[in-house]
Amino acid sequence: MQHPPSQDARVSLAQAYGLAAHLGLDDTIFSHISLRDPKDQNLFYLPPFGALFEEVSADSLLSVPTDQEPRHINPAGFILHRTFYRAKKEIQAVVHFHSESAIAVSCQKEGLLPLSQFSMLFYERLGYHAFEGISLDPTEETRLIQSLGDHHSLLLHNHGLICVGETLGQAFMRAYYLERSCRIQLAAQKSGACLIMPPPQICAHTRDQFEGVEKESITAAYEALTRRWRAAVLR
Repeated sequence: MQHPPSQDARVSLAQAYGLAAHLGLDDTIFSHISLRDPKDQNLFYLPPFGALFEEVSADSLLSVPTDQEPRHINPAGFILHRTFYRAKKEIQAVVHFHSESAIAVSCQKEGLLPLSQFSMLFYERLGYHAFEGISLDPTEETRLIQSLGDHHSLLLHNHGLICVGETLGQAFMRAYYLERSCRIQLAAQKSGACLIMPPPQICAHTRDQFEGVEKESITAAYEALTRRWRAAVLR
């Protein structure tokens, strides 16, 4: 049986919430993943405020208009997500995590360092946004867009990460690898050893590989993670 595109999108987003919970990337009810409606670009999906990631289902997801805050939605989540959908039509998914490693690196003045292959996904593709408190002020939207600029990912100082994408899988894997890059950086720094910093041209070359010949591999990796999560759920 073929489902309408909007239902398929809801199922995909609910699976992303389940996968994030499985990977330990959730923060009880205080971070979020959203997906733009495939038929109405002025709508996106978020779960009702108070739902744990593992409780999110396709039927529980709410359609959220970009120009009006509905009831039962996390107010900060509404502002953070609608900001990017209103600003850039190519953005179809937004991922916001409060992962421990991302927060720790967001507190460092130098930010993310190109220490691992994963981190080079973000070489000259990562912006930084100053902490302004809980994102309840609509005027912060302008500053968030300025911080993102032409990048696809943000470290929010003292707060967490945001990754956007043209697909849900792309945005999710950017968040996944940004978290891993932060975790690797913290582990390397903790060792106390002198760190090897690859030269800028190698960092740029590796990034271009990820954005070129390896682009489809990121999608395949998301599909593989989703299969693993499904298998774990069904076990």
